Amino acid sequence: MTVASALPGAPVFAASSPLSRVRQISSQGVVISTAPAGKPLADNASTRTVFDIVVSIHAKNGRPSYPAGDDDATQDAGTSDDEQNAYEDIIRFFADGVCEMTNGAHHLGEVRIFKQGQRASSADIVWKVSDWPRGTVSGFGKNGQNIIFGDFFPFPGNTFDALKAGINREKAGYTLAHEWGHYTLGLFDEYKGGSDSAFASVPRKSDVPPPFPAIMNNQWPAARPTVSNRFRYLNLSQKDNFSKQTAQGRVYGRSAWDVVR
Repeated sequence: MTVASALPGAPVFAASSPLSRVRQISSQGVVISTAPAGKPLADNASTRTVFDIVVSIHAKNGRPSYPAGDDDATQDAGTSDDEQNAYEDIIRFFADGVCEMTNGAHHLGEVRIFKQGQRASSADIVWKVSDWPRGTVSGFGKNGQNIIFGDFFPFPGNTFDALKAGINREKAGYTLAHEWGHYTLGLFDEYKGGSDSAFASVPRKSDVPPPFPAIMNNQWPAARPTVSNRFRYLNLSQKDNFSKQTAQGRVYGRSAWDVVR
């Protein structure tokens, strides 16, 4: 998928899994067109583009039924559904983030979860026990390219538990939305790195983030109820909130919104 095709009105492509697809929906709620397995959608005016995606989740300690649950999308009471509910919570926040960052142009539709690491080779999201979250830039619709995620983020000296009830799940969901910015919108990071990489597409410690909140810089404050106007942190950078001294700036020379609109 080309970056210019990220929002409705231009072709987009479904991912490599036959269960991943993209649907363009009219303002009346009518499906205009559907693209399976990497086929382009027709160039139609549309108020919404809905993504059906595939998630492959690890088999925790070899348990074939992990995460335990009743295999539906409802939040049922009782400890027998707690494992599944944790993942569903995160995916709901992920969906919120995708909608917010695209001003309602993109929505998550059906999210199919496969247990025991099944379909990992063609899944949009490969969910491991522990891994650093990352998404292949413009990887949507390409074989073997995906978002890597984990129950735990192995940050140096401070492992983050994404499944922990409460604010952690919200942070994890918005982190998936950040990775969606790479994977589907073709965007690069806008945060300050820990070292000075020779690669233009990698954050550097000398980078200067955008002056105001932006999801490709730092999405986590959006999960804090005490932060004023917190959902600003799910927005894409714009012309008046942009720094060329970032990976996004070096690669494109334009804000995230100017790249995808």
